[in-house]
Amino acid sequence: MSESHRLSHIQGLRGVSVLLILLFHADFIFRGGFVGVDIFFVISGFVITRMLLQEKITNEAGINWKKFFYNRARRLIPSLSIVTIFTFILVVLTFDEAERFAAANEVFPVMFFWSNAFLFLKNDYLALDADVFTHMWSLAVEEQFYLLLPVVFVLARIVKKIFNIEEKHAILFVFTSQIVASFLISMLLTDFSFVIGVPQYLLPERFGFFATPARIWEILLGAIGSFIIFQAERQWKFVNVFAYCGLIGIICSALFLDAWMKFPGINAVPVVLASLILVLYGNRVALISKLLNFRPLIWIGEISYNLYLVHWPILVIMKHQFGNNSTIRFAAMLISFPLAKGLYSRVDQPLRVLSEIKHKTTLIGLAVLVVAPILFAVTYLKVAPKVDLKVAATSNSLPYYSLGSNMCVDVAISDFDRSKCISGSLNSSRKLILVGDSHAASISEAVISAYLKLYPEGSVLVWSKSGCPFLIDDSPNRICDINRDFVMNLIRVEKPSEIVISNAITRYLGIKNLNELPRGLQSKLEAVGSSYQRSYAFLNQLEVPVNIVHEIPKLDPMLYQRAVRLGKVQLSLMKTLENAAIGYTNVEFIDLADVICPKMACSRIVNGEEIYLDGDPEHLTAQGSFVFIKLFESKFFKRSQ
Repeated sequence: MSESHRLSHIQGLRGVSVLLILLFHADFIFRGGFVGVDIFFVISGFVITRMLLQEKITNEAGINWKKFFYNRARRLIPSLSIVTIFTFILVVLTFDEAERFAAANEVFPVMFFWSNAFLFLKNDYLALDADVFTHMWSLAVEEQFYLLLPVVFVLARIVKKIFNIEEKHAILFVFTSQIVASFLISMLLTDFSFVIGVPQYLLPERFGFFATPARIWEILLGAIGSFIIFQAERQWKFVNVFAYCGLIGIICSALFLDAWMKFPGINAVPVVLASLILVLYGNRVALISKLLNFRPLIWIGEISYNLYLVHWPILVIMKHQFGNNSTIRFAAMLISFPLAKGLYSRVDQPLRVLSEIKHKTTLIGLAVLVVAPILFAVTYLKVAPKVDLKVAATSNSLPYYSLGSNMCVDVAISDFDRSKCISGSLNSSRKLILVGDSHAASISEAVISAYLKLYPEGSVLVWSKSGCPFLIDDSPNRICDINRDFVMNLIRVEKPSEIVISNAITRYLGIKNLNELPRGLQSKLEAVGSSYQRSYAFLNQLEVPVNIVHEIPKLDPMLYQRAVRLGKVQLSLMKTLENAAIGYTNVEFIDLADVICPKMACSRIVNGEEIYLDGDPEHLTAQGSFVFIKLFESKFFKRSQ
């Protein structure tokens, strides 16, 4: 049996991995489909190391690292460059200025393979749902691994000399040592960062997800597999059991993991080991071999790199243009296949042949392909209207929420005028600040009316930014980071008598069904609770009493004629925020459900009137917010006692 045929199942496994990723991103069937990336890592480690070992055996001069990096570049850069250019052009044509600006700044890290570092500094993976380059982080991890490989082989030579052992054993020793170190980093950051006292503001779980040191163990396990495959062929009596365990491991990981669970860490072990088993033994068991050598799956495996590149930007752009529903997501996935095949047939294969003939020409071409997307982005940044993230604001939402009171809703920081944000006396010593995202704006008229009724000489300052919850160390994006810093400084300067915070947290968690508690959601809620706890501590240090308004109950507009119960996620979040406040005497909670959800059954209709915005599941009309005036009065009066 030829070597290429003997390992043809790996191409089918590539097909499985990319299909899992596509189905996960399209929100079909496999909640844990993100493990497709981990399967890719194992395959990459196996294939690359096997290729290097073959060269080391057949070439007396050893590994030609120049040729290795040349081959990697000609394989990866052409399609990457083309996808990046066309993606950026589509972003410029379809997205708003702030998103164009953000995409332009991301092109450089994409082309130089450090997107993982860029995204770590930007935000966690699930919150990057609208970023067209989010998926590039895994390419960065792989390329950084390739850059480390020469160092690994140099270390192996040193170990060989020190311990006087065979080079093969020295390489295995170095690989194993790095696997242990990397897995410990991954496990400690992902699973035990709280236990070992890692400050959460350093974002250990985020680092564990994106950082190469916490991911390289997955690739290196594949690398160790390449040593096993070189051993003498023999039919191990337990190979069938082993192979089926590998298949079941991948299926169960894809079905039963979800994006809220801590990952990679311990939860990544089953899928990584299962992937390694199928790489090694997937061709030894007739049924599994037949499955992985299924011709359509092999075809998908052949275009898997191109398919991975194109599917995500297409999905993000189509959701942005046409809405986020299953039909649009399915259409985006279907469109990805012919585009990926076109890239593979018209770019990858012809360039592969050409680069074998004309090395210098290819090197120049590769350099041009790296620079071209960056020039596109730099040119855009030079000629496009300047977008200052401190100035960027969403559309004017004030008419929805105001009946004439002064408030700053979606106002650019550069346009801040204190007098336009304050209702009541501008120079009052008794003042309340209301901050948060659009939920804060939605209750603003009720808060202003209640507070000024109790304290006629007082004042209420409203600062609301849609899409930007106020928490001192956790923001959805860079614009919100800047908004948060502005609000923190505003609180220090104004020295309010008390503050009201209203955020729509479940929106940023990406949860679609509020009555369903995904298995891993609790860890995410714990992270939210920790972030709130640090916000409580910040305000406690400033001696500012704080009122946390629980989320406005999300009610489907189609159900307004009958009462519906509060979602399980909202109830769990409420409990989490209240538990985080234990020990802080400066924190009180205001639950709007007390008014519109008697006995936990909620209605959009109160006293015969619709209190929500038309067709909106979570925002109140300015007039509708008045049903909460007495609730706010009671809380503010309690504070004054």
